Amino acid sequence: MTQSTYHSLAICAGKTGKWELALDAMNTMQKEGFEPTPTIFNSVFSACAKGKQWETVVSVYEAMSEELRESLRGVYLGAVVMGHAKSESEALKLRGLEIFYKYKARRSKDEQPNFFAYNAALIALLETNQLEKVHPLANDMKKQGMKWDTVTYQCLILSYIRGGAVETAVQMLQKNAKRMGKTTICYREAIDFYDEKRKNPREAVRLTMQMMQVNKRLSRLDWHNALRIALQLPERAPYWNFRKWMDIRAKSIVKDVPPHLMLPTHADQHRALLQEDESSEGKPVVKHVQDDYHSRKRQLNRRKTDFDEEKFL
Repeated sequence: MTQSTYHSLAICAGKTGKWELALDAMNTMQKEGFEPTPTIFNSVFSACAKGKQWETVVSVYEAMSEELRESLRGVYLGAVVMGHAKSESEALKLRGLEIFYKYKARRSKDEQPNFFAYNAALIALLETNQLEKVHPLANDMKKQGMKWDTVTYQCLILSYIRGGAVETAVQMLQKNAKRMGKTTICYREAIDFYDEKRKNPREAVRLTMQMMQVNKRLSRLDWHNALRIALQLPERAPYWNFRKWMDIRAKSIVKDVPPHLMLPTHADQHRALLQEDESSEGKPVVKHVQDDYHSRKRQLNRRKTDFDEEKFL
């Protein structure tokens, strides 16, 4: 195949998110003696980002020459920063921030990181515990004319929770409840904070109710924690609300709930009483039986002797 054919194949793979095809096109192109162009690398980054193959993004970036790295722009630069931010290695996260700030320092608007890269940098700051830098960078996004999305708000809220400003985090979470409806991570961390650190089960239950109202998908552990925390309250209304919602929305997991979290319902108690009554009715009734001495005595008293019969003849 010609170099233009490889280009077309890689571009098509990049647009459709077929990262394996894009990677194969680049590797085959190199084996055939062709030098990958910025277009080829951009197509691979685009396809891998759509397929969330972040490790592959990092490895491809490492294989690039310094000259090709300098040509990165827009979403492709964002994919590289996100690939590093999503890594389990803290060193790679920090390297992603280094790449981001390197481009951010440039004066040309064309070379400035885009919205995707900014969000990736926020994630890297959060994951490397540089919490004090999260809000200033988010504010810088607004100055650049970028509107915050769910990922931006999520990073901000988590930075407040982990930094101890949980009240500020909860206020932001409540103001953006609809926006945060598809994620539970912020709710989970806030609930854990009030449950474990503040020892405030009432606020933890309130946040749990809000999480359940705006999130359709909850994990098995979310339901278990909801029941566990609700049982710490003196009143049982929140607990039974969670039980009702679980019966409706997650009936398949009810059988797996630990027994100590499952209080008996009124129906269960009524059923248990009926079973007790039935078992008591089934027992044989023990009648009083007189001893043999008194029985024999009455029988003797009723007997007529032969002597009496002869006397009246």
